[in-house]
Amino acid sequence: MTASTKAVARIPIWLLFVPYIIVPSMLIIILGNYFGNFGLQARLPQSPEQIFVLGIIFENPHIIASNVMLLDREYLTYYRRDLIIRLGLVAAISILVIAVLGERAFYTLFYGWTIYHVARQQLGIGKMLNRASSRLYAVWSWLFIAGALMVAVGVGFFKTTSLPLSSDLLSAIIIAWTALVVIAGLLLCFQIDNTPARLFLIANVSLLAASTLAFLAGLPLLAILLPRIVHDTTAFIIYINHDTNRNTPVAKHFLYKTFHGVLPIWLTLILLALIWGGLVTYSGFNWMILIIIALTLAHYTTEGFTWKFGSLHRKYLHFQLSKYS
Repeated sequence: MTASTKAVARIPIWLLFVPYIIVPSMLIIILGNYFGNFGLQARLPQSPEQIFVLGIIFENPHIIASNVMLLDREYLTYYRRDLIIRLGLVAAISILVIAVLGERAFYTLFYGWTIYHVARQQLGIGKMLNRASSRLYAVWSWLFIAGALMVAVGVGFFKTTSLPLSSDLLSAIIIAWTALVVIAGLLLCFQIDNTPARLFLIANVSLLAASTLAFLAGLPLLAILLPRIVHDTTAFIIYINHDTNRNTPVAKHFLYKTFHGVLPIWLTLILLALIWGGLVTYSGFNWMILIIIALTLAHYTTEGFTWKFGSLHRKYLHFQLSKYS
């Protein structure tokens, strides 16, 4: 079979819903803790990084995989202008913010961008499934992002030592805003005639609702893990499909040239991402924090243009959508 006639790997739509299995699972834990009085609030750590295995699996591995994906001669040439301008602009703004406003302001913006990035990926997939996406969906998406930011503030993700409002008032605002997002999302479902798109919207609504419930239950780890697991797992589903189509039948990326015939593409990507991500996360070197931040900023920046319609990345990303048209 030649490159021109090779079979194209496609992501079945049902696979996009698999990461959301974590939502009902977490709800069972939250409700079980409430009614069973297991005291998980005092037993669970505050951050995923405090659990060694979770620190290796989530966040940094998919960031490493995303950056390594760009280490392809054709990609570097194709995206050269965007890489130089956008990465240079982000670097300049970061240095300026730290110099003028201080590290605290930088980290506040950094964490805010993290929440935006995590939410925007899932909302973007929903928009792709709903190919007749409306202005109302765009408005709802911003409501969703605002709600995610509020929950992040509530669980201390921004590491803010003081807030200009009481915790009770913050909780009331988060509850009201989440209710608004849920109601608006359910109403939006009636305007969507595409079943997968409607179900994916409901999945995202349930994700925010579950994170809010975890926050109210005093379980910040679960509130952080819910969107993190969904985001990272979805990212790897997309990366594996892209890398499989990009490097089949002829490997173009140095990584798959190296392991060609030894490991399948999906296993090569996952293992290398986990190993590199784990080394970066737990190296013990202070300077490695700067590398993590730089790679993360590069990830957030490049993901903003590499996956847009018509890009070289999208050329190798395929979904099984025809049966749902």
